[in-house]
Amino acid sequence: MPETLPHQTPWLEGSGPNRDRPPFFVRRGPREDDDPDGRPANYRLVHLGDAGVPDDALPGRDGSIDDDYVGDGGHVLVLGESGSGITDLLRWWRYWQSKDGRPLLEVDVAYPAPRWTVLPPNRSTPSEAHQEVAEAVGEFIVQTRTRDNYAAYRRLIDALGAAPGITVAFESIGALDAQLEPFGEGLRAAIERPDIQARFLFVSQADGELSDTMSSSGVRHLSESWRMPSMQADEIVCLARGTESHPGPLAEAELDDATESAFARAVLEQTGGQPVLVQTLLNHLAARGFSDPYRPPRVHQAARAVYASPPPVHKRWQHELEAILRRDWAQGYGSGRGELLRRLRAYSSGDRVAADIRISQAERPLYLGGWLAVDPDGCWGFRSLFHREFAQPVMDRVAP
Repeated sequence: MPETLPHQTPWLEGSGPNRDRPPFFVRRGPREDDDPDGRPANYRLVHLGDAGVPDDALPGRDGSIDDDYVGDGGHVLVLGESGSGITDLLRWWRYWQSKDGRPLLEVDVAYPAPRWTVLPPNRSTPSEAHQEVAEAVGEFIVQTRTRDNYAAYRRLIDALGAAPGITVAFESIGALDAQLEPFGEGLRAAIERPDIQARFLFVSQADGELSDTMSSSGVRHLSESWRMPSMQADEIVCLARGTESHPGPLAEAELDDATESAFARAVLEQTGGQPVLVQTLLNHLAARGFSDPYRPPRVHQAARAVYASPPPVHKRWQHELEAILRRDWAQGYGSGRGELLRRLRAYSSGDRVAADIRISQAERPLYLGGWLAVDPDGCWGFRSLFHREFAQPVMDRVAP
């Protein structure tokens, strides 16, 4: 059982020089005092508006879903890049779903024949009705890929109607790609029937382009849309302190508020609060054994080690960024060709766009894919120094 720290961060697997350390987690929201496991009652996310960027007053409002929402809320779509913490969100959702005594069907659609697991309330034996929902959902996904899914749709309606209160969690939903629209419309038609009381949770660790497609697809139209959040300063400080058995680089440091704040700002400048990058940087910082690891120059020294040996997931991020830039280049005409690449190079050179101006349609996949964010001064730009560094060789490959 992982240790619980008295604050907030997602599950983070060990990486870098400490990759063999077991994962631990800190809570993302207020503690539920009546919960014997001390699980958070709320989970912080960033709400997305219709345009697929943070809604309300930019740079976006942090929101949250709570344990009551797990039981009685609407349908949910959560997007995030690889390593953004979606696995942690699923653990949290699964815990509260079971605690509330509600059946949960988890379906991974990334495979030709979707893999599914029925989690009955309190781990009892799945009922025949729940098994039928699982098989009907799998058939519906397979038939949607062939665009001949009416019979599967009818079976799905019958199965959902016989299993009131079930939640279906679709993992890797982006794997449907071109079939997202008919898939989403089919589910929307199903849940509009008064005899069906089912809920859907859609999650995807997808590249920005695919996330952009999902944010305007049939799935989006039936769901409340959220994005995985960046880690905040207090979460970073808590993670840097670690636990008694797995101390972090600040475990022994007695710091005042100003010093803690300066440390967190230095980490955020390098990582943008991306969970994998934060964990990797803190691991390198701990491994170096500095007597004063909280000083920003020490953070920057550790960052240079991360630049030299970045976490493996950065290769996937780069591949997805290159695909986005090449698609934009191929679709452009005349002076419009390569506009997205020009914008990234402008950001890299220090160009600033006030956050009260929405980013363009073309740039939206870069926000959803975790490359762009709003800086502390309220301007759009690269999410972090690491992101700018990782993007440079990609930009050079697309158009030297």
